[in-house]
Amino acid sequence: MAVAVISTLFARSPGQAMSLRTRTPVCWGLARGVPRKIGLFRGMMSERTGLRAFGTESGLPGLVVVDFDDTLTVGDTIARITALREGKVEGKEEKNEYRDALDAVVTAYLKDKKRLEGTQFPSLSAMLDAASTTEHNSIDRVESSEILKGLTRSELVELGQNIKLQDNVQRFLEAAEEKRVAVHVISANWSRDLIKGALLKYKSVQTITSSDLTFDSDGISTGKINRVVVSSFDKLEAFSYLRRNTPTIVCPKDLESLSRTLTL
Repeated sequence: MAVAVISTLFARSPGQAMSLRTRTPVCWGLARGVPRKIGLFRGMMSERTGLRAFGTESGLPGLVVVDFDDTLTVGDTIARITALREGKVEGKEEKNEYRDALDAVVTAYLKDKKRLEGTQFPSLSAMLDAASTTEHNSIDRVESSEILKGLTRSELVELGQNIKLQDNVQRFLEAAEEKRVAVHVISANWSRDLIKGALLKYKSVQTITSSDLTFDSDGISTGKINRVVVSSFDKLEAFSYLRRNTPTIVCPKDLESLSRTLTL
């Protein structure tokens, strides 16, 4: 079975720092032999959104793995989550306090990224370890500031339904369903519910592996994040789990080229 991988696997930026990414070539991660978190990823992939058994025509990939932000979507969507939360804040003073807290998180992250980018590392592995630490430190600040506290799953799903997808994405996902090509999303987004909302109508999307907000017994977000996919290492581990029985990898340049292949 062939595997098609769309985009590189990269780490997530917080708040409004959307253009800074730590990119890791897929094939490097596979060659390095990143260990698998089998139980974790099996759990995240157990909830399928489409067809159960996909069998593809000869010559087509049996498995397509895609990122979400900037690959399927027009731009990054993390800022949409914080904007949704800010919209629920009442009162001018409270809104200013929320914006100050968000700005502090973003400023600290940008400072860490600048320090990271100015550091010489002895190896790629050392650089990626440092990048992973930077991402986790940023999420620590997000959690302690509680800027994501007070949202519901339904609000996040609805937000996802209003996310604009890139040109050719609908064509690609519909062609994948027609040709019975399974599509799997691996994302460092903070909300799995947002991704689900954006892709809900596409039956070709079989699994979504990402971090997610945590919720209390009343279904309200606590401000904490269940950190399933944070760094490039996490994406590579999730990818390794998906492809353990797929010896061939096909890396198309973009969704448009793969869409043309599927619709021939």
